[in-house]
Amino acid sequence: MKLHTHLAAAAMAVLTVLPVATRGQATAFRDVHQVSAVVPEGESTLFMLDGTLYCYTNDVILAAQRRGDDILRFAPDTQLVKLNDALSHAVRHPVSGDLYFTAPDKKGLSVLYCSHAEDGKSPKTKRVDMDGMSVLHPTFSADGRYMVFSSTGRSNSGRDYDLWYSRLGKEGWSAPRNMGNRVNTRLDETHPVVCGEYLYFSSNGHSSVDPQAALYVTPLVARRIEGDTVGMVQIGRGRVMRMPSPVNLAGSTTTAIAFDTARQCSYWLRRDGGVASLTPVHSLRGNIEARYLWGYVHRTSGEPMAGVGVTAYSGSDAVATTVSDSLGFYALYLPAAAGYTLRYHRTGFYADTVRMEAMATTGEYPIVEVQRDITLDGLPLRSLIYYHDLFEPNVSLALSGRGRAMLAPLVRFLRDNPDFHVRLLLTNDITDNAEFNGLLTEQRLQVLREYLTPLLPGTVKVDFWNGCQGGQSCASASGMSRLAVVLQP
Repeated sequence: MKLHTHLAAAAMAVLTVLPVATRGQATAFRDVHQVSAVVPEGESTLFMLDGTLYCYTNDVILAAQRRGDDILRFAPDTQLVKLNDALSHAVRHPVSGDLYFTAPDKKGLSVLYCSHAEDGKSPKTKRVDMDGMSVLHPTFSADGRYMVFSSTGRSNSGRDYDLWYSRLGKEGWSAPRNMGNRVNTRLDETHPVVCGEYLYFSSNGHSSVDPQAALYVTPLVARRIEGDTVGMVQIGRGRVMRMPSPVNLAGSTTTAIAFDTARQCSYWLRRDGGVASLTPVHSLRGNIEARYLWGYVHRTSGEPMAGVGVTAYSGSDAVATTVSDSLGFYALYLPAAAGYTLRYHRTGFYADTVRMEAMATTGEYPIVEVQRDITLDGLPLRSLIYYHDLFEPNVSLALSGRGRAMLAPLVRFLRDNPDFHVRLLLTNDITDNAEFNGLLTEQRLQVLREYLTPLLPGTVKVDFWNGCQGGQSCASASGMSRLAVVLQP
């Protein structure tokens, strides 16, 4: 019953805990901490049964020992082994309450059994024939009508694993059917778990860039079928989506997930560089809900922009951040929340801030996909930028409405780039009297200083220069009033 070696564990595992939130709160993916429970070396799988979390590894069933909501350790099971000392997985039928479990037969084929107990009588165990197929990790739909399991088919030859399903009818379970190529790939699909409306499973064949096993989710029964024949069974016909971080991380292997609906908590088994973590995370209605935000960032010229920081804020808290790549592409997984403020920023460019309101995740998918493409504009750096006629006509000291409007983009730019150094050189050639023009310029500089200083972050360094002093000639009575600005990071 060993899975392929790429699913194997190579080292001792550490139990990682994320605090459980109360119903109605957003899924929190922060504040992860380590506790003392250890998942042993070897190939491992998880399952929940009657409120207990079990781990099957090295042909041994281990039960989680708890103190409140904390899992302290895994110890050898003393109950399930009484049913069958070779038991590898167990699940209870949600309607009948019958216990289904898997164990190897004499030929080593993983076989499904059903233990049925009547009132006042000892339970009776019988083999459930799945058309001669091996059965691993069985799981049931909420109404008990469908069973999904992993199998190599009618052998135990080490072929790639697929997910299969069977329907419960009057005559018992139907012959298994393959879930099709929306779910299954040319590699392994294993460890299926149905929770609520969704099917979760591990696969190392759905990503073309990451060969590691990762967890995916799809509606068990698709509400909408795209591109399939009308009337085709809707099992396995929904869209498959990769689970968000921190369930899946680049370079890690995530092989199993279990849902503790009583504690509103989800556990997954992930290995990072040979170290496995078992992590519980709060989940609403038993489902991990998230938003997958992605898009492209371009310059106004249409060129892609690399190095753009993308940060999502929930209130004043930064929830997630990333940086666009060489193609301008960015992607973030965000826990379900009422809404986010998204900020796009790169030094030397205007920041763009947009609002992403709440979107229901109780529809077809627990992960809502949102695309936002952004264009960022900037000002030239280390070059002269000219602003003409900022003041009222003649020798007025008052900034005009047009002047304030002209300065507004500069103010916004410096707010978005609070560490910049800006130099301002003002010249006023209003009369043929150079001394008068110099004094007028000095007074207008003071007006500019009093106007700009309250509007700019305190970290912005601003130098104000009088262009009609220090040997500068302002006596031609051209009537020109000009502000030259140089921006330096």
